[in-house]
Amino acid sequence: MERSPFYAALIITALVLRIFAVPTSIPIIDDPASSSESPRDFKETADDEKIIRIHVLEEEAVMDTHPDQNYHGNTYYGGLWVGLSPQADLTRSYLKFDVSVLPEEFRFESATINAYMLDEPVPDDAPIAIHRAGNGWSETSITWNTQPDFSPTPTSVIDSPASPDMFVPGNWYSWDVTEDVESAILSDGILSFVMKVTNESGPVAESNAFVEDERSHFNASFIAVRYSVPSVSGIAVDGHDSTPLIDYIQNPTPTITWTASDPDPTDRQLDYEVQISDSSDFTGFPLWTATHDTVYPVMVSNDSSGVEPFGISSQMRFQFKYSPSLLNQSGTLDKIMFHVNRTEGVVVLENLVVVAGCTTSTGDLGTGFDANFAGCTPVTLVNSELYEAQIVDGRLIIDVDNLLVVSQDMALIIEIRFTNSSSTGLVSFYDSTPGLGSVAYVWGSSAYENSVAFFTDPFCYSMDLAIRTSNTASWAQTNSSEVVFGLATNSSGTVQFKYDRASLDGTGLVDRIFFHVNDTTQDVTLENLTVTLAETSTEGPLSGDLSSNFNPADGVTVLARDQYTLKNRGGVLVLDVESAFYYSGLRDLLIQIVWDCKSDGVESFIGLNGSYSAWNFVDNQTHQASVSWAPDVAFDFIHTENEVQYQGSPLPEATRFYVRVRVLDGSGIWSSWTQLSFKYEPITEGPQFEGPRVSPEQVIVGDQVEITLNVTFTLGVSQVLIEIGGNNITMSQSGDRYSYSFVTSSVGTITFTVFMESAVGTWSAATGAIYVLSSIPSSVDGGTTLTIIIIAGLGAAGAAIVVIFFVRKKGKNRPSAQYGPSLGGP
Repeated sequence: MERSPFYAALIITALVLRIFAVPTSIPIIDDPASSSESPRDFKETADDEKIIRIHVLEEEAVMDTHPDQNYHGNTYYGGLWVGLSPQADLTRSYLKFDVSVLPEEFRFESATINAYMLDEPVPDDAPIAIHRAGNGWSETSITWNTQPDFSPTPTSVIDSPASPDMFVPGNWYSWDVTEDVESAILSDGILSFVMKVTNESGPVAESNAFVEDERSHFNASFIAVRYSVPSVSGIAVDGHDSTPLIDYIQNPTPTITWTASDPDPTDRQLDYEVQISDSSDFTGFPLWTATHDTVYPVMVSNDSSGVEPFGISSQMRFQFKYSPSLLNQSGTLDKIMFHVNRTEGVVVLENLVVVAGCTTSTGDLGTGFDANFAGCTPVTLVNSELYEAQIVDGRLIIDVDNLLVVSQDMALIIEIRFTNSSSTGLVSFYDSTPGLGSVAYVWGSSAYENSVAFFTDPFCYSMDLAIRTSNTASWAQTNSSEVVFGLATNSSGTVQFKYDRASLDGTGLVDRIFFHVNDTTQDVTLENLTVTLAETSTEGPLSGDLSSNFNPADGVTVLARDQYTLKNRGGVLVLDVESAFYYSGLRDLLIQIVWDCKSDGVESFIGLNGSYSAWNFVDNQTHQASVSWAPDVAFDFIHTENEVQYQGSPLPEATRFYVRVRVLDGSGIWSSWTQLSFKYEPITEGPQFEGPRVSPEQVIVGDQVEITLNVTFTLGVSQVLIEIGGNNITMSQSGDRYSYSFVTSSVGTITFTVFMESAVGTWSAATGAIYVLSSIPSSVDGGTTLTIIIIAGLGAAGAAIVVIFFVRKKGKNRPSAQYGPSLGGP
C-alpha cells in the first residue's frame, strides 16, 4: 500500500510508541441508556429519555494523493482519517448507517453521529463538518476517485472551542443529524455522510484520526437517537387512590384506571398492560394480567442445563440463535422468556443490554459476535444500568421495547450482555440436538466488551416469545399469489381482501398491517396509493362489483400517498396506516387497496380459511375475479383506553393486593411500571343518621320548610340526596348536618326520601311525609292544634323504621285547615 513520506513517518512512530493500541482505559459511561455498541460516555439522560444507538453499517477513509487506493482493513491511527497533512495529503472519511429499524411513526427528540477520536497526528485544530452523501459506495471498494457526491452544505459542524482544544484524543464527538435521520426513515432508511474539514485548502495542516469498526467495535461510530419515555400516574381502584378508601374496596371485580402521559404532547398511548398480585414485588404468577400479547413457545426442552448465562455473577456476553423452523409467528416482539429452574423470583442484571435481529444465515454462530449479525442490523431492545428480570412460572422474563418485527422466515439472533447477575447458580435449559440453534459466549473479566466468543455450541436454549401482533387463523400457509405485490411494475387497479371476523383474534384501532410474503428483503413501492378499511356485512365471497362489497359510509381511508414503500421486515411487508379505523370484531374486516403504478415485486402467501378477494386491475391485460382466499395478514392494534375491569376470580375478603400498570407509546416504547396497593374489605353498613327533622313543625301554604338530618360514616359520606316532588336534589352540607329548604305552594301531603351514600358506596335511606294545611285550625280543646310528621327509615340491612310524631301546639287564631285535593310541593 502506498503512502506519502509524511504518513509513513507517522505510522512508524506509532508502531514504536503505541503499537497502535486502543487506549487501555476505555471511556466510562455515566448514561444509563447507553447502547450495546459503544463505550458509555454520554451525558446522563433525563428520567423521561432513552437512547437507541445504531451502529455504523460501513465506513472507510479516502486520500487524494492515492486516488485509486481502497483502505479497507487499514486501521492505522484508528482507520478513519480526516484532514490535511503538511505534505498536502487530503483525507475524508465516509460513514453509512441503516436507520430502517426505526418505524416510520417513531418519534424522537434528536439524532447525532458520534465518533471516537483516537489520535491527532497533527495537533493543530480546524473545524470538521458532516455532509450528507450519496449511498452508492462500499467500504471494500471506495476510493478518492469513486467517492460519491455529497451536499456542499454541511449538516453539522464542530468549530469550538478554539485550537488546540477543539479536538482532543480520547474523546467522543457528536454532530447533529436529526433532520437527515427523519428523512431517511421516510425513505429506504440508508444514510451516508462524509466527515471532512471545512477548509480543505488550508492554510493550516490539521489531521484527526477516528476509530472504525475494524479497529474497535465498541469505539466505532454510531448514531444516537434520543427519544422520550411515557409514564403512568393516577392509578385508581374503583376511583380510589389513597387511604383510607383504597383499603376498603367494595367490589370483588374492581375497575382499574390510570393516566398516561408523554413528554411529546403529540404522542399517545398505544397499548397497556395491567397486573394484579398478592405480592408487592410481583414474584410468582400474577393473579391476573390484562395484556394483548400472545405467547408462542420457541423451544421447550429440559434435556440439558447449565448456569450460563444468568447463573454466573460475572461479566457476560451471550448470543442465542434460533432456526426459522422454530418460529411459528411473525410480528412485533414484546417479551423474551427464558426457561429456568426456579418457578419465581427476581434476577438483577447490571448494565444489561439486549440486542436482536433476524438474518437469512442459517449456519451456527461463530466466534465473532459482530460477524454473526452479518446481513442484518441488530436493534437495541433493552439498555438499563440495573434491570430486574422477574421469574414467573419458570420463565425469566425480559420486557423489551417494541422495535423489532420478528420474522418466522428468518433465523433470530438475540444477544444479552451484562456486567453482573444477582442469581448465582440459576440454571437455564437447552436442547443439544444439532440444527435447532446455537450459542456463542464469553464470560469473566472484560467479557462485556469482548468481541470474540470463547465458547460456541450447537445448543438451543428453551425460550418463549411474546408477540403483540394479532394474526388471522390462516397465517403461515404456504400457497402464494402475485396479487397485489407481485404484479408487473406497470400494473394499476383496485383489490379488496375480506377476513371473516371469526378468524381475527383482536380488536382496536388498526395501527399496522403485516403481509406475509415469499421474499425476506424486497420492499414494494406503490404510487398514488389509497388504503381503505371497513367492517362489512357482506357474508361469504365478495362480489365482482367491488362497489357493492361495503357501504362507503362505513369505509375509512387510513392511507393516501403519492408514493409509499412497504418495508420488508424479513418476509413481512409492513403497511403502516393512520390510526383512524376501529375494528370492533362484530363484522368481517375488508381491506381495499387502490394504486396506479408499482415497482419491484414479491408474492403474498395466501390463506384459505374464511378469507376472500376480489379485484379489478390492469397488468398488461385486464383482470377481474372473485376468489375464496386472501393474503395472510396480521395486525397491530392500538388500545387507547385507560381503564380495565378485573376479570379474574373474585378477590377474597380482607386481603391486600397490588396492581401495577405500564403503557406503550406511539413509538413502541414501554413506560416503567407504576404500582398501587389496595385491600378488598367489603362493608355492608350504610351511613348512620339522626332525623330527618322538619321545621316549622306546623306547615301551612306559603311557609318555607327546611328538612335536616345529621349523617355520619367512619370512612366519610359521599353524598346525601333528597327525592321530593319528582326530583333528586343534593342536600346542602355543613359538617355532619345536611339540609334542604323549599316554600310550599299548595295544600296536601308532601312525601320525601333521603338517600345517604357512604364513601365506600353503601347506602341508607329515610322517608317522611309533611301535611300542609291551608291554615292552622282552631281546636275544640281550647286552641290546641295537631301536626303529624311521619318519618320512615331504611337501614342498610333492609329493616324498616317508622317514627310518627304527634306535635300538639296552642292555636294561633288561624282559620281552620282546608286540605286540597292534591299533594303540595316546593
